[in-house]
Amino acid sequence: MLSFERRNAICDIIKKQGRADITALVNKFGVSAETIRKDLILLEKQGHLRRVHGGALAIGGSVPTLSLDQRAGLHLDKKRELCRHALSLTEEDDWLFLDAGSTTDELLPLLTENFKRLHIVTYHATLVNRLSSCPDFEIFVCGGRLERAEEYFYGPLTEAALRSFRVNKAFICPSAFSLDAGATSCHFECISIMQTAASIADKVYILADSEKLEKNGNFRLFGADKPDGIVTDSNIHEEIYSLYRENGIKVIRG
Repeated sequence: MLSFERRNAICDIIKKQGRADITALVNKFGVSAETIRKDLILLEKQGHLRRVHGGALAIGGSVPTLSLDQRAGLHLDKKRELCRHALSLTEEDDWLFLDAGSTTDELLPLLTENFKRLHIVTYHATLVNRLSSCPDFEIFVCGGRLERAEEYFYGPLTEAALRSFRVNKAFICPSAFSLDAGATSCHFECISIMQTAASIADKVYILADSEKLEKNGNFRLFGADKPDGIVTDSNIHEEIYSLYRENGIKVIRG
């Protein structure tokens, strides 16, 4: 096999699997570890992958645009696990911004079970009904134009209302997160709302299951240096975990 054929094959492997380690590539192609390292260095320079200790990762592939109903049933165990980790960041009487979406829907029952009093700011249209059994939870819903399918408000009225608050923590749930692109979304209408939420918070935390990491959505929210931490599940690849730690990104996981 010629060198360019081997490099093309390496790219195909990493695109399909999301990652590859040097030992596996050595065994597959029957060349030395040094040859594979040189291949990875060249492929990284060409923008095909990102080298990490012991191998390489795919550079963020795109996440599909799915409806709320479709997302609600995906990766439930991972969402529930990361939401339990988010509890460790929450304190009684906190002011919280809660994003809309399927991950927040898994966080809500944990908040009601573990806290007596919280102040919640959101643009999540149906959150009030879901917290109706908690009389000591103070809820502020920033209204505007209703996006019925996604169950959130958006537009200038929503953003203006949101800018009236200051919160201790913002829990933001993007469609994807990567070192290169930062937090991204597949939903254009909520971009400025999530950006505004990040601007009014003392601490910003990304809630993203491991399937969303090193992936990209179509619309950029903010850079990888903005959040104070990434809350995810224990299935995060060790290479991604190490990559984030090496770049100063705090990862909260199981």
